[in-house]
Amino acid sequence: MCRTYGPPGSKTMCVFIDDISMPAVNEWGDQVTNEIVRQLLEQGGMYGLEKPIGDMKFIVDTSYVAAMNAPGGGKNDVPNRLKRQFAIFNVPLPSVAAINGIFGKLVEGRFSPDLFSEAVVQVGTLFSSYREWSVISPPCSRSAFPGQC
Repeated sequence: MCRTYGPPGSKTMCVFIDDISMPAVNEWGDQVTNEIVRQLLEQGGMYGLEKPIGDMKFIVDTSYVAAMNAPGGGKNDVPNRLKRQFAIFNVPLPSVAAINGIFGKLVEGRFSPDLFSEAVVQVGTLFSSYREWSVISPPCSRSAFPGQC
């Protein structure tokens, strides 16, 4: 039975883990899914449940990238034992002026008045009212995910 897995030949693989802070915390304070990811990163593999039990399966030539939002609002904090496996970067949201400056210019360049009608060209003004949309939208009263609202 094979014990080593990875991309074929001399290739490498990158695994992206989105929302690594999503797993629920159990009564012992663990996030079981994240503990498996931690073991994979620390030991280079994980234990299989097939016979013989306890046989280590190794994952080679693989790098991992993860993303998460700040804890709170249905997101849990990631255990320190898992955090230490990653280089952590905090990327704050850009200001409204920066969003308007970037996306407004993109839309302005793409939807020029000589190619589109005036109604289509005015789509660029929607970016300036982005902040108003977030104020107008009603807060959620109930969510499919506990702790989301």
